[in-house]
Amino acid sequence: MNIFGLEIRRKKTEIIPVQKSISYGELFSHGLPMEMGLKNVVRPYENIASVYKSIKALCDNVPQAKIQIYNKATEEEADDPRLRLLIDSPNTRQSQSDFIQEWVGFYALYGEGFIKKLLSIGQVTGNANLPGALINLDPSKVKEQVDYSTGLLSGWRIGTMTMKPEELIHTKDFNPYNPFRGMSPLKPIDDEVEIDQASLTFNNAFFKNNATPGLILSTPDNLSKDQREQLKAAIEAKYTSASKAFKTLVLEKGMEPKDAGHTTHKEMDFIEQKKLMREEILGIWRVPKALFNITDDLNYATFMGQMRIFWIYGLMPIMRKFEDSINKQIVMPYNPNLYIAFDYKNIPAFQEDFKERVTTAQILSSIGFTGNEINAMLELGFDETSWRDKWWAPFSMTPVDDSNIETLTNPPEPEPLDPVPQDEQPAEAPAKMTKMDATWEAKKAQFLKMFLKNQSFLEDKFESKVTRYYMELRARYLKLPAEQLRGLFIDINWKEQDDKLEKAIRPTMLEAIKIGVSIGEAVLGKRKHLPDESFEHRVSSYLQIRMDKLTGLNGTVKTRLEDGLRTALQEQIQAGASLQGQVDAMYGAIRDFFNLSANRARLVARTESAGAVNGGSMLYYDNEGVEKKRWVTAHDELVRSSHRACEQEGAISISRQFVNGLDYPGDQANGSAEDVCNCRCSFMPVVE
Repeated sequence: MNIFGLEIRRKKTEIIPVQKSISYGELFSHGLPMEMGLKNVVRPYENIASVYKSIKALCDNVPQAKIQIYNKATEEEADDPRLRLLIDSPNTRQSQSDFIQEWVGFYALYGEGFIKKLLSIGQVTGNANLPGALINLDPSKVKEQVDYSTGLLSGWRIGTMTMKPEELIHTKDFNPYNPFRGMSPLKPIDDEVEIDQASLTFNNAFFKNNATPGLILSTPDNLSKDQREQLKAAIEAKYTSASKAFKTLVLEKGMEPKDAGHTTHKEMDFIEQKKLMREEILGIWRVPKALFNITDDLNYATFMGQMRIFWIYGLMPIMRKFEDSINKQIVMPYNPNLYIAFDYKNIPAFQEDFKERVTTAQILSSIGFTGNEINAMLELGFDETSWRDKWWAPFSMTPVDDSNIETLTNPPEPEPLDPVPQDEQPAEAPAKMTKMDATWEAKKAQFLKMFLKNQSFLEDKFESKVTRYYMELRARYLKLPAEQLRGLFIDINWKEQDDKLEKAIRPTMLEAIKIGVSIGEAVLGKRKHLPDESFEHRVSSYLQIRMDKLTGLNGTVKTRLEDGLRTALQEQIQAGASLQGQVDAMYGAIRDFFNLSANRARLVARTESAGAVNGGSMLYYDNEGVEKKRWVTAHDELVRSSHRACEQEGAISISRQFVNGLDYPGDQANGSAEDVCNCRCSFMPVVE
């Protein structure tokens, strides 16, 4: 007959297994032979470096994702103190991270995991249905017991202790050859792992015995046993071990050396064999080479790509197995309305993914999807708000609904501006504008189109860099130890952060200033030839002024975020939350703060790009000796009243300030945030 994959024949009263040497008693009292055991290599995690590094990589990365409790109906985070306590402290000796690390290590190595559920007082008295503690068991020490009459699992045995199936949470990988046990990922490459270990053993023996292959010593005379032992001992004492290699060998009369004919290291190609074995082992757990310090052809983008694949195809399937087992055997019996899941939002490998989703969100927004629709579709994690139920038209940020859709899709002609006095008309149209009428209105329309095109391009570049900076700062905050957060001791070097922000933004800021100069040349035409060195010095000085202003963002982030952390901590203390609850709330405050930074990045990008371009133009006009200037608005309903007043002011001396106190739109040196932030205005020279 065939029982569980074993062909068994009866011979009188004796059971004889054909494929495996196992007795009837061993089969049904101690269980089937373990499928995860390797026949050739003992303790691979300890003896094979590639196995150790792979399992270690899995275990070390798991704590980046924390377990959260969710409500099945709303899919929102839920607060259940009892379940939270069990998850955060599974037993008296392990934290959540330690417990999950150990479980993942066992599962990755053996293809299965066992968790022992210890009874709680509530379970004993019938008042609660949560275990008192959870303890991981070593799968190599667990044996299954099978009921011969039914072919079903009847229990588990560890040493002399027997447990019922419901006392353990058993999670296993697919194994077609044993319905009760998982299969070790190393099982299919047992022979390859043995080769890897054998090569290490060979090399170890090579360097311990000699640095060259052994020799055969021959003599025509017969040696006594004592002579042979003395000769062997003398040679080993003088020549054995790598440090004694290549010493001169002196032979007694009549002794002749002969090559033993060993294959050389080069012929055995150990290095290539090691690489091949390493590739096989890495492939099992999908561990990136970068974690092995193998950095060939590696840059930041490829590294993050490798890490994302590692998480998606290596770690997350194992963690999903853990989630399903805990939900089925612990959470469901306790409260069927809840479930637990790992939170992957703060995994560094997925931060680039978040950036890509934000970019996708912008595209979806431009074609008519509302903020709340995009938030739900891409799982951005923002809170729903009523104003995001409307679609906001790009750039002008006008809310769209049935009442104004016709107006926005078929806008009326803009109101004509007051005619420009004759004495303010340019004497001659610039060469680059000769294809258009040399009137003020035509020049202004062409200029505004050119300015907005360049400013929009720069705005996107600024936003990308500012967003990346915010996300890196967010990750740094989320890595702060819980003790620092609770003590409100934020160990962040803000001088270093200022340097990082400046390094990230300076090239784009300089590009914006130079584009402003180019716009000035296009509008005015280069008529003077001032010393390049002098003008470049003025550009450098202006660049530094704007960078000094920009790094002030860090001061704002520091103040607002620390105020938010302090408030979150105080609220949790007043609510009587546990220490872990306090820390979770503070980490939540960090996430909320930086989730909103995506909107702030756009505001910063628009403010800085427009201001830098206008500042560059101002430098050029001043050097060219322009005497008058005029403010130009974007001509829509979002233009500030003070900026309309500047435009209505008409032409003024270039040395004068406009009515709002600014030398030019985006002038941070003289303007307040109300007049500078999010401004899309520009200005033009007026040539007498």
